[in-house]
Amino acid sequence: MVIFICHTEGAKQVLKRIKNINPNGEFILMNEGRQLTTITFNRHLKAYCNVVGIEPRNSHKIRFTLASLLYKNGVPATTLQRLLGHSTLAMTLHYLRDITPEEDKFNAMKSVLG
Repeated sequence: MVIFICHTEGAKQVLKRIKNINPNGEFILMNEGRQLTTITFNRHLKAYCNVVGIEPRNSHKIRFTLASLLYKNGVPATTLQRLLGHSTLAMTLHYLRDITPEEDKFNAMKSVLG
């Protein structure tokens, strides 16, 4: 399962164009009927980031960022585990461990410990 969160109209338009190019595709990003490999996706993503003048990212960072945003906005870690395809909750928590600002950690501990 792939989840895309589109907060901007531009992102929605890109996804609509992709769907028009490949209306019956099993995956969003395909080339000649096959899913793009991670290496190919990251190569294209790096080129596009360079064109628009932003720091290049890779698919792993995008995946981590999406999971972190979902978690910060209330999606349970067990749900993220299933979405990310992790076999253990520990693996999911490993990727989410550093998303809470220090002040939030302090406030959470203070509320529990008094």
